[in-house]
Amino acid sequence: QADESAPERQERLRRFLEEQNQTNEPSIRERLQRLVRYNQADELSTLEQLQRQLGLVQAGGDRREEASVLNRVGNLYSGRGDDDDALAYYQQALAIYQDIGDQREVGTSLNNVGRAYSNQRDTDNAFAYYERALDILQNIGDQNGVADTLNNIGDSYERLGNIDEALAYYERALDT
Repeated sequence: QADESAPERQERLRRFLEEQNQTNEPSIRERLQRLVRYNQADELSTLEQLQRQLGLVQAGGDRREEASVLNRVGNLYSGRGDDDDALAYYQQALAIYQDIGDQREVGTSLNNVGRAYSNQRDTDNAFAYYERALDILQNIGDQNGVADTLNNIGDSYERLGNIDEALAYYERALDT
């Protein structure tokens, strides 16, 4: 079909589109639009459920569960690309974990905050939080947390265009 002229290609495309319309099948665009609407509705439902759960655990006074729900809300916002809101929820969770003295979760929360800053292209703050996370996670022997943090540091260097440094951190994460 490389020999086809522009009018011939247009005619072939017109026939294809007519066939698609005659099958009563939704177009690819329509299918994608439905999928996006479904995912947005699902996220909204999940967010509403988490907000209700947050209210319940706050009323019940379970600080550890409150911080856990705050992290999940932060993850939801981060997944949507809303890193300002994600950061606010991560910082709330971090404060609670610090108050109750859960070092593993403090390290994880520091890593989450660092990732939110990195997503905002605030690498100075990202690296500061990653270093704090790395220190805590190494001290308590949380190898998975250390690997996650090293990987996130590598991601930040990659965003900066420093591929050699990124690769060094990725390798360290794999060796952990």
